Amino acid sequence: YTFTDLPVGTANILAVKTLFNAAKTNANLKKYRAVMRSGVVDEVGSDFFLGGTYAESGEIFTQSPFTATTWTESEINGMEVGFEVRS
Repeated sequence: YTFTDLPVGTANILAVKTLFNAAKTNANLKKYRAVMRSGVVDEVGSDFFLGGTYAESGEIFTQSPFTATTWTESEINGMEVGFEVRS
């Protein structure tokens, strides 16, 4: 997914939080995780297990997983975020 850009001049970005609301419809054990894309580089978050009812799960990233430094406005504006389901 892409997002609306941050307001121009946004400063002091302390963290980025991914937040998903998900459930599964069968008895198979499944988990999912955030996938963040910057350019052609994908970074993934921690695994969360899916249950039979919808539940929110999220993760806070205090540093960019792409650079291991503080987030920048341009980095967030160019980022795409989604999730992948895993067995």
